[in-house]
Amino acid sequence: MLVNGTTRAVVTRIPVFVAALAAIAASVGGSPLPFAEVFATPEARLAEGRVGICAHRGLNRYAPENTYASAALCVELGFPYVEVDVRTTSDGTLVVLHDETIDRTTDGTGRVDRMTWQQVSKLDAGSWFGPAYAGQRVPRLDEFLGWAKGRIRVYLDVKDADAARLLAVVNSSGMHAEVFLWSRDRGFMREVRSLDSAVAIKVNPRDDEEIEALNAELSPALMEFDRKTFSAARVARVIELGLRPMLYTNRDEPELFRAALNAGVELFNIDYVESFAAIARELEPDG
Repeated sequence: MLVNGTTRAVVTRIPVFVAALAAIAASVGGSPLPFAEVFATPEARLAEGRVGICAHRGLNRYAPENTYASAALCVELGFPYVEVDVRTTSDGTLVVLHDETIDRTTDGTGRVDRMTWQQVSKLDAGSWFGPAYAGQRVPRLDEFLGWAKGRIRVYLDVKDADAARLLAVVNSSGMHAEVFLWSRDRGFMREVRSLDSAVAIKVNPRDDEEIEALNAELSPALMEFDRKTFSAARVARVIELGLRPMLYTNRDEPELFRAALNAGVELFNIDYVESFAAIARELEPDG
């Protein structure tokens, strides 16, 4: 049974969304898909309501993670958010990259924090994924946020960055109200909150006690759960606090998607977006 009207608004757009994902899957390694033809009308887009997808590292199963290519697919599919990772080069430039090293997702080797931006900017961040994406570059965060403005909201998973520098980039991009951020480093999160009382922060409570403690300490806008920490009761408490509940998984977990939708989770930080769409379609009253 659907938990609210906003979930219904999302699932009414699921059939076209699923068909489009199938088309994307078929196009990988070939020519870019003409998305404007697939999504010709607003009614064919995933709703930008209270329930939505935050694509983990972009649409990373169809294009190289943390690149403009994977983020652009999210825009074309109408996702409300894209998640990207943030690291810092040796000369202080904030870049969109997940790993400590560039080895896995570029044609180079070495630690990104020991390379200058000039060196990083020359790397090919797409060929490892497929020839269709040769020439994709590691984005600079300021340029990426400038590109995202007016197109899509952004979740920043901060791996390595100075808090003041990060906030300066967010503010100068005009995206302050359109991003939220998180870091595993609690000290970094405290510093962000001390520098900016308004920027949206996400936290990851591990138990009931942390829901209350993190809410009191960091005044977050969102609380995220995973397969180990999710429960309907915890989601209900987050909603009771006036915060947005969120789910993360990088696996294909249809039963978790179903349980989370029924519990009232509003934002899904996921890789298997087509599986989520199928489950949402099942929950449609006439589905």
